[in-house]
Amino acid sequence: MKVRLIVIGLASIALAILVGCATTQKPKESPSIKVMYGVPTLTPAENTSQDLEKHGIRISLLPYTFSATRKFRRQYKRLPTLFVVNDQYSFERKEVPYYEVTPEQVKFKVKVYNNLGHVLRLAGTVISFQVAGKMVALDKSGYEDFLNGIILPRQEMEYEIVGPSINSLPDSCTIALLLYDIVTKTDAAGNPTERTNFEWYYSYSKEIVTELETVNVQKVMMTPAEARKAGAWEE
Repeated sequence: MKVRLIVIGLASIALAILVGCATTQKPKESPSIKVMYGVPTLTPAENTSQDLEKHGIRISLLPYTFSATRKFRRQYKRLPTLFVVNDQYSFERKEVPYYEVTPEQVKFKVKVYNNLGHVLRLAGTVISFQVAGKMVALDKSGYEDFLNGIILPRQEMEYEIVGPSINSLPDSCTIALLLYDIVTKTDAAGNPTERTNFEWYYSYSKEIVTELETVNVQKVMMTPAEARKAGAWEE
């Protein structure tokens, strides 16, 4: 009886050691990969001022700065499992690095100063983006707040105008933001008698960055339910 208990005890200890090894074991060398991503920049083109003033209106334009954030995706692969404890199986988990560039679109902060003696209504302004001299279609939700703008005399308001996706742009091009037909004068009946146009031109370029990253690889124990939730490969 004592011998039997000793054998069972040794078997339990061995099982615990095997499970622990399966859970925490790492490869001797973690694989390395090259990760490439592009970080755009926007700089005012020659003879382009970010501050323009015409007919009692001053508009200041400031592009958003692009940045890259390191993240990782988890990938799973089911491994042969020698012992199944609490319905848990062995999986290889890889944490593969990548970089997310934000914002995902060309975006501008637009500050409008109304130096006129009357209320400035931005409704009716024609907003256009041009890429390499060609007009591109935009989602109206990206500039709707601007079109709804109402600015009192000698007051200022700030808006956001969202342009094309950076994934749709070439690595190098000229981008123009055009604001046409802003009403700066009206007659006694409120009919527009003067409209003003504003134009900005920017040089767009994308710097390709290459990083040498380490893929973190671990062996973990998971139940089939946990594996499905994590998107693990179970075969």
